[in-house]
Amino acid sequence: MVMPFGLKSAPTMFLHIVIASFKEFIHKFLEVYFDDWTMFGLVKCHVASLHLMLDTWRRYQITLNLKKCLFYVPLRILLGHVLCRKGLMVDPTKIAVIINLEVPRSVKQLCPMLGHTGYYRKFIKGYAKINAPMKKLLLKDATFYWDEECQRSMDVLKEKMATASILVFPDWKKEFQVHVDASCITLGVVLTQTSEGELDHPISFASRKLCKPEKNYSTTEREGLAMDTIQKFRHYLQGRHFKMHIDHSTLKYLFKKPMLAG
Repeated sequence: MVMPFGLKSAPTMFLHIVIASFKEFIHKFLEVYFDDWTMFGLVKCHVASLHLMLDTWRRYQITLNLKKCLFYVPLRILLGHVLCRKGLMVDPTKIAVIINLEVPRSVKQLCPMLGHTGYYRKFIKGYAKINAPMKKLLLKDATFYWDEECQRSMDVLKEKMATASILVFPDWKKEFQVHVDASCITLGVVLTQTSEGELDHPISFASRKLCKPEKNYSTTEREGLAMDTIQKFRHYLQGRHFKMHIDHSTLKYLFKKPMLAG
């Protein structure tokens, strides 16, 4: 496949061609991110899958750079994540950089640190609540003062990064579980799936800070707002049946209340 250099639409066009050519394999044993392709499966099935891919590449005249290809590896690093049989993990080399970051002395130094940690926020439960003290320093007209609360927030965040959970890959044949919760400053949601041992394994964490008007909401309103946070997982849940777990009795009553027509 040959395209002229310099076209802004070239990456998008290439991705459309790849998806159209390999749509029967995607999500079965193939995942595609532009020119980064990952094949997965058991060894006995992997050989047959690889033959299918090679035949398709040959049919559509797609050329591979063998120097950049890895075959039959137990794990690989992709976009700052480690993909393995257990699931998705953080890249230890990236986490080492975060742990060795020095205390920021200005907003200019704080922003890159929050950017580094924010990239892995889906691994951290309650990320928005943990980094809330540091986010306050980014407010307009705020005086930059690094106090004990900010230092504690940074230390907890580094510890959470070093001991981040392994996120399992979604099983599209199983039902998704969504756990939502709200506090006085943040909203949180966890997407999970139940394993054979009846344990919920996390697929992704999500959280956000409440804005000033939202902090004035009642507990019921905040819990209801937390339910709206599941939109972050719409690419998993849209068009599928899933269970939502809430710990607020009022909302449970509203869902179970019969619809009475006058």
